[in-house]
Amino acid sequence: HLNSTANYITNATYILKSDTVIQGVKINSGSQLTKPINLDGFYSGRAFVTYGFPVKKIKSNLNINLGLNYSHNPSLINNLRNQSNSYASNGGLSLSSNISEKVDFTIGLNSSYTAVKNSLNANSNNNYYTQNSSAKFNWNIYKGLIFNTDLTHTFYKGLSQDFDQSFFLWNAYVGYKFLKNKSLEAKFYVYDILNQNRSISRTVNAAYTEDNFTSVLRRYGMFTLTYTFKKFKSG
Repeated sequence: HLNSTANYITNATYILKSDTVIQGVKINSGSQLTKPINLDGFYSGRAFVTYGFPVKKIKSNLNINLGLNYSHNPSLINNLRNQSNSYASNGGLSLSSNISEKVDFTIGLNSSYTAVKNSLNANSNNNYYTQNSSAKFNWNIYKGLIFNTDLTHTFYKGLSQDFDQSFFLWNAYVGYKFLKNKSLEAKFYVYDILNQNRSISRTVNAAYTEDNFTSVLRRYGMFTLTYTFKKFKSG
């Protein structure tokens, strides 16, 4: 897929080298001012391929995917034109079971590598790698008794020193379905059993790179009781 945009909406950034008064407001030296502008020269491209096939010996399906992304972003820094080129590659695979109606599992791995190069501001050049590995298991134990668990490992490399992370997120629940048509379900759920959950993101533009660490809800337990309506009168 290829894309090109005329009059692309981008940013003009001004890094003040001395104290400046703008519209009656004093702006200190070293501050950055950003405003939206239109520039030609934006284009991007991406390619994605996936392939799946059965693995008969273990009654499972294997899916493999690969992707490439590229973008060419124009901007202005102190009235000089900057070209930001972003290259990203990603790939993954997943193995999904088809063993029986009572047992299901999925194992997956997804990774991506991103490189950003700027023609004007080399300080904003960066490379970083992310990887997510996951495993899910569901077991219909006996007559409505269900056990379900999932484990995800998240890995970041190439962010700032305090933001390179490696952590696990493990969840599990036990549920039981009642009544003749199994319409009532009681479930006890534990989220983030290892108490390691984190939320990290990176924002990259021509003027700076920003890493964000967001506080998120960690380990907790929850009990739910759910009734599902399965029959409706015909209209």
